[in-house]
Amino acid sequence: MRSSPRQDEYGDQFSALLLGSRTINQGTTRTISIVMHPSSLPGYFEDTLDILLTDIDKKSKFIITRKVEGTIRSKEDRALGGAKCT
Repeated sequence: MRSSPRQDEYGDQFSALLLGSRTINQGTTRTISIVMHPSSLPGYFEDTLDILLTDIDKKSKFIITRKVEGTIRSKEDRALGGAKCT
């Protein structure tokens, strides 16, 4: 996650973990688990996930970038409208 190296008060809202082997073969899928670490403050949070891939045959690297976002609602908001996941 791009925010991780910042180590500021906003730098640990999300974490990502690649499940299984680090090798990706053609025709197979990979799973990345993304977890939001809720703070005590309600609000909207976003981060960017950068996935660095290396093509060993072509000896090249490329990056896939995805936006990650989540909303933490207050107890009062949840009581009014139920829990909402985004």
